[in-house]
Amino acid sequence: MGRNRKYEFEEEGITAYLHYQDPALVVKGIKAIKRNTPAHSKFEPHRPIINVVLADAVNTNNYKKIFSGQLILHVRFNPGDVAFAKTKKSEPVLIYWDGTTWVRFTEDEHEFTLYYDQGKDDQGVGVVKIRHWGDPEIAWGP
Repeated sequence: MGRNRKYEFEEEGITAYLHYQDPALVVKGIKAIKRNTPAHSKFEPHRPIINVVLADAVNTNNYKKIFSGQLILHVRFNPGDVAFAKTKKSEPVLIYWDGTTWVRFTEDEHEFTLYYDQGKDDQGVGVVKIRHWGDPEIAWGP
């Protein structure tokens, strides 16, 4: 039986957990790129965070889109993210770039949940569980 491997991206405030994979995979973080939001997009990025990819453990330039198990991401949000969301009359929304627009992580599809830090209502973590993946940018939005 395998177990989760933990990957820390401290600067971006992300912890990734990846269940044992065969063949072995690793999680790579690549700097997020500021994208122009299309007019038809329902969401606007407030703070691009990271581009997370799964790669072959031997050849880390060989990205994998389909894998067994789950990739679980814990993504920290801060007071600025909460303040921005409040201007939109919303809670922080974790979004990803699908190649053409920003898409919201949802509870149904990604088991997305917000957890506020105990005693604080302006920071915490968003958790998503992903079963297949391209290499989208991740951002906090309204």
